[in-house]
Amino acid sequence: MALGRFFLVLVALVSAPAPILSRILQSQEWDPFQAVAMRGLVGALILGFLFHAKITEIKRDVVGTLVASVALMFGQTFYIYSTQHGSLGIIISLLYLGPVWTVALERFFLKIPRRGSLVACALGFVGTLLIAFGFDWSKETEWVGVITSVLGSLAYAWFMISGNRMAQVVSPETVAFFGTAATGIIWSWTLWFAPWSLVSLQWASLFGVVNGALYFFLLYSAMHKINSASEVAIWMYLEVPVIWLVGILMYQEGANLYSLLGAGLIVAAGVLSALWNK
Repeated sequence: MALGRFFLVLVALVSAPAPILSRILQSQEWDPFQAVAMRGLVGALILGFLFHAKITEIKRDVVGTLVASVALMFGQTFYIYSTQHGSLGIIISLLYLGPVWTVALERFFLKIPRRGSLVACALGFVGTLLIAFGFDWSKETEWVGVITSVLGSLAYAWFMISGNRMAQVVSPETVAFFGTAATGIIWSWTLWFAPWSLVSLQWASLFGVVNGALYFFLLYSAMHKINSASEVAIWMYLEVPVIWLVGILMYQEGANLYSLLGAGLIVAAGVLSALWNK
């Protein structure tokens, strides 16, 4: 359990470049689908090369692995698309409805109660809203960005629950490979129309290495150690303070007491969840 939480801290750190790299590719005139395709293909290529011997483990549960992969494909597509069509503050506050849906589904529909999950999830979400409040909301945000970020949060919950279940049956490397591969293959046709250049290729490849292969390997490794989608979701809130720090460093926005309080609440949510579920 402790090792799984450590992996989730690493996941939070690795997640930070995702919105930045997405916007860099946007400045290179790449659309969101092309960015998602490269992230998935490069990530799957690396994972497949490193862990090819474990890929056959999909035979343990083909349907379950494919369900988790499709959830990941939808979630990543909505996430990248929304970051290119709205203020980062609005987008992250809506995307991180995902843990709320996860805890609600696991507790009320799947009847899997976890001690303190509702309190910890509430703290995490309030913390997210406080951090998002520190960003510049005056920037134009398109309705399509708002809608896709909400859809992304629903896909996020679907992915948390299905992915966590599969990580108990199939090795993390196998699920991570098929999840990234599905995302890349579905949108691979868009790369034919991508504005290729040496600079954009470098950024797109970095996107695939860091936020494709490394991110999902760490995430599924964490799921393999923590048999609770709710706890994984609560700890995933740690990504928000990291994105906030990146926003301060890159965009000189978000540095205020509201955001600092929000970061404290998110850390408290993770600590309380850990104490309640030793």
